[in-house]
Amino acid sequence: MKFISNHNHTDKGSNLKMLDCACKTIPLIDRAIELGYSGLSITDHSSISSHIEAIQYVKKIKEKGIDFVLGLGSEEYVVDDHIDVKENYQGGGITKFWHMIFIAKNELGYEQLRRIDSTAWGDNSFMSGKMRRTPIDKQQIQDIIGDEKGNLLCSTACLGGEMAQHVLNFLETKDPIYKEKVLTLINWMINTFGKENIAFEIQPSNQIEQIEYNKFLIKMGKAYKIPIIITNDTHYLKKEDRQTHGAFITSRDAEGRELADFYATTYLMSIDEMFDYVKDYISQKEFEEIIENSYNFSKDIEFIDMEHPTIIPERDLSQVKFEVKGIFKDWYDKYEGIRNFANSEYIQDKYLFFMIEEGFLAKKEEFNEINIARINWELNEIWKVSEQLNDRMSAYYNLVDYIVDLCWEIGFLGISRGCFTNDSLATTLNGLKTLDKVVIGDKVLSADGKFNNVLNTLKYDIKEPLVEIKYYRQGSSCEKNPSICTLDHEILIERNGQIKYEQAKNLVVTDFVLYPKAKEVIQTNVIEKRDTIKEDENYWYLPVQEIKLIEETETTVYDLTVENNHSYTINNMCVHNSVTGYYTLYLIDMHQMNPIEWNLPAYRHLNSSRVSFPKQHWGLMVNLARGCVA
Repeated sequence: MKFISNHNHTDKGSNLKMLDCACKTIPLIDRAIELGYSGLSITDHSSISSHIEAIQYVKKIKEKGIDFVLGLGSEEYVVDDHIDVKENYQGGGITKFWHMIFIAKNELGYEQLRRIDSTAWGDNSFMSGKMRRTPIDKQQIQDIIGDEKGNLLCSTACLGGEMAQHVLNFLETKDPIYKEKVLTLINWMINTFGKENIAFEIQPSNQIEQIEYNKFLIKMGKAYKIPIIITNDTHYLKKEDRQTHGAFITSRDAEGRELADFYATTYLMSIDEMFDYVKDYISQKEFEEIIENSYNFSKDIEFIDMEHPTIIPERDLSQVKFEVKGIFKDWYDKYEGIRNFANSEYIQDKYLFFMIEEGFLAKKEEFNEINIARINWELNEIWKVSEQLNDRMSAYYNLVDYIVDLCWEIGFLGISRGCFTNDSLATTLNGLKTLDKVVIGDKVLSADGKFNNVLNTLKYDIKEPLVEIKYYRQGSSCEKNPSICTLDHEILIERNGQIKYEQAKNLVVTDFVLYPKAKEVIQTNVIEKRDTIKEDENYWYLPVQEIKLIEETETTVYDLTVENNHSYTINNMCVHNSVTGYYTLYLIDMHQMNPIEWNLPAYRHLNSSRVSFPKQHWGLMVNLARGCVA
């Protein structure tokens, strides 16, 4: 029998407000496949936090030929009036937050789900003691869905749902008012989502209340011709994990948190195990129909993949009056980048070019070959990047520049990246640290022999070629411990008597990498004298023994931003940090350091030839206090 589990929790999404779930996303999916499920839906408490991880993993599963349905949903707290709940909240279970399951059928449904979740966490939310409450009322849900119903699935959830509480109250009191409330709820579900998109949910359990509710709900399903589905309301993976789950959810508040009987059966069960729990009141035939209903309920939902090409946000320029001045017109014929921007059909390109002109004149820059060639190179790279992204990269700078103008004293994130693998050892004032362990405030050895402060740490996932550099390192075999970095990281070298920074990919075996000698402290990690090693009062010169290109690699790399000298020592060699400089951005006042004056390269980050560029995270940190871009 094909079965889809439509109510499951994960640690990433359901532990935001209190500890509730011991399931990690990937093991949850693996366990479902192991049990022979055709799919499952992730329905965390007022959260969609685990959806991206689930999407990425299921994509890999599908690539292996496994057909698996992934439902993206949430378990929301639905009330009649969120304002009344917020203003007149009473503790002790008096104010009710009814549980209800929503699952997106398609991208439009997922947009509705996001809006529901955002509304609950937005103005609706409030604190009651240590708990953040995130209610959403029925009218808000109707307003979000509007005329576009049929894109969300809805089920009645667990014993914490409104349906369950009204049914149990009716069974206990026989008061007809609860029947009316049940009918009102059913009509609301039908009118809001469409009858074909709702289901009544039962759960396997030995709990008396759950059994009585299951029995009554099955009768109601038949009466109203609404399908019955069965779920595990998964909070942990296997039956034997219950004790561990119990210890986990009480770890923050062992005395105040009760371990309800409800949790006894909230794990992923096989179909046979589910039947064992309900066989005393559900026949085999009825059970098989319920299993089929559970599959049919969500089998046709679309696989929602949030990955998409880079979309660059734009500043609205429709009301901005400007005109390109043509101050660089004498160079249009010679320089393609300048010509392209001056004559661009795109308003974002022209506005950026206009601001560059304005800044060039305001800063009284010289019309010399160095400045003009630098502007041309940067604009040419921006143009190439725009073509690769099929979007205007200039729009990004225009928008950030606008934000900088609004709040000049705030730091911003922009283009940056890491460059060394995490096993690389940085020389700090407190000894050697792997690069991933270096933190802001650490002092690292720079090219001038001083220990300078780390201003920022950078970490990025990449998929691109790397370079492996083997050279003599004190106390370390270069064969076993080469330095591995991205192709463009600048390394301080000596070549033919000249000391300079050179990109890693351009190093040759006749080069020496430079290891600074500390000026202010006693240096413990010193280099022994050898015939192949040179030294002077500032550096040890370590001979490069081999340069090897590593094919496209998917890994994580790291880098630092360092004050003053803008360099640090990694694996006994000095490298340039992530400070970079765009002359064009200096001209439009996005930062205050002239990169030509300080010899800061732009190609380290503004590089259209980088293979993995479209997949990089865009981030530019504009440190306005120090006037540098990192």
